[in-house]
Amino acid sequence: MNTSSAGLADSAWPKFHHDNRNTGLNVPLPPAPTGLGYNAGARTVALFWVAPESGTAVGSYVIEVASKPEMSDWASIDTGGRDTTFIFQTSGAFGQVYYIRVRAKGIAGVGPPSRALIVNPGTDARRRR
Repeated sequence: MNTSSAGLADSAWPKFHHDNRNTGLNVPLPPAPTGLGYNAGARTVALFWVAPESGTAVGSYVIEVASKPEMSDWASIDTGGRDTTFIFQTSGAFGQVYYIRVRAKGIAGVGPPSRALIVNPGTDARRRR
């Protein structure tokens, strides 16, 4: 198997990464979470999703938020746990749209993103999936 300098296999999904504990095992990246949805309030967004069913164990999730339509300004928040819900405060600017996606993080690293949601907290105060 050919590997890049970053340790990722040069092959199709699933990508593998050496576990850095000298066990000789290759560990797959966790798959993308599915079922991403939300409840929006005036200045909060409560996210929920379904954990990946296969792949490596998930240690935490990474929430990525962008505010530009081309999604070029992703900011990341590590949830620090395996819960499949997360609540965050928005800036409160009326009409501000956020683009949100979730990635699972395992021993091999951060997996691919879920599909992105488009959320407008002030005017979109209801549950979406």
